[in-house]
Amino acid sequence: MLTTEPQRVIVAIQDDIAREALLNNLAADGHDPKGASSLGHARSHLKQQADILIVDLGADTVHLIDTIRGGLHPTVEPWLPIIAGSRSSDLFQPVRLLERGC
Repeated sequence: MLTTEPQRVIVAIQDDIAREALLNNLAADGHDPKGASSLGHARSHLKQQADILIVDLGADTVHLIDTIRGGLHPTVEPWLPIIAGSRSSDLFQPVRLLERGC
């Protein structure tokens, strides 16, 4: 089923080039993307309702996800769909993200 309303997507990615490319693609597809380059900026955007979060904030990624999944962010439902990427050299980072429901 296709939706007629644009999806509100928070793109919280540290890498400027990757973030801008994703923002441009989502906007071209008719979504309403908001970009964030830091944990604080992502939290600010999450004060408004979001339909999905795409995140790769390095070490802050797990912290943000734990805050959301733990119900500690007052304006975000704990089951918000989250797509998490990782440019970390830590081989266990993807496992940590999966354990947190990403």
